[in-house]
Amino acid sequence: MDNPVRRIVIVSDYGDVRGGLEKVAIESALGLRAAGMDVVFFCGVAPVDPRLEKTGVKVVCLGLTDIASNPSRVNAMRTGLWNPAAAQRLNEVVRDTNDLSGAVVHVHGWTKSLSRAIGPVVTAQDLRHVFTMHEYFFACPNGGFFDYQKNTICRRVAMSRDCILTNCDSRHASHKAFRVLRQAVQKNIGKLPRNVRNVIRISALQNEVMRPYFKDETRFFHVPNPAVS
Repeated sequence: MDNPVRRIVIVSDYGDVRGGLEKVAIESALGLRAAGMDVVFFCGVAPVDPRLEKTGVKVVCLGLTDIASNPSRVNAMRTGLWNPAAAQRLNEVVRDTNDLSGAVVHVHGWTKSLSRAIGPVVTAQDLRHVFTMHEYFFACPNGGFFDYQKNTICRRVAMSRDCILTNCDSRHASHKAFRVLRQAVQKNIGKLPRNVRNVIRISALQNEVMRPYFKDETRFFHVPNPAVS
């Protein structure tokens, strides 16, 4: 039997609520802390919800700028593809314990600031992990299986030739090209979703659409989204 969980590192691009993803991450951190767990909230972009530290959650915020807000497009592209500093700091945080067997890393978001570089850190064989799948970035370059140019659902196989050659981006074809490159880095260097062992899905539709992109042995758990407006 696995050792009981005593320490949880929650990972999010943002430290405050920007949408449902961040709300779930923050509320879960607060709930786990209230239940007596040792909780670390690891995020890329400030500000940080003040409730976290007030309730005893340890906060590690890297003070990053997300891709969209970075004034340097070159730096935004470089760190958007791979942010080794973020990965190194996360590795230090998750391993800052005398009992790694009692720790779990729970990833909610990584695409806006932390980058695919955290993949090998989180999925290391000696570390327990779970990803909550809030969208479709594990497979789809634009994260939504949606063709914004035609305003319709996209049914192409993610990263297939048809997918790569189709401009479905909401902005420009060059942005789609960057997204494809980023997805290739995620798949081939970040080993996501190849090395993911545990996934929380929030709907049956997610299971139907995304299951083919994961290994057969990846475990899926259905947890309905608790976030409310």
